[in-house]
Amino acid sequence: MALSVQVPALNDYKYRVVAYSQPITMYPGKLGLQFTQGHVEPVEVTNEQEFVAELKRLLASDEVVRLLRSLLVQVNAA
Repeated sequence: MALSVQVPALNDYKYRVVAYSQPITMYPGKLGLQFTQGHVEPVEVTNEQEFVAELKRLLASDEVVRLLRSLLVQVNAA
């Protein structure tokens, strides 16, 4: 599964931000960013609480904030 940002104002530009891979039993799964400057290993999550906590951490990360700011600049310039 993946979480993407889609920007209609930029011709529906779509950017995959976070990916989650899981076995059929759902946990443990691996959750991580899909884009980074270096190689970042996904984090293993073993239950829903860990999943939610890690997702919040990833979405508040500097990388995601920079991406969203960059997209907003491009939208405002269009």
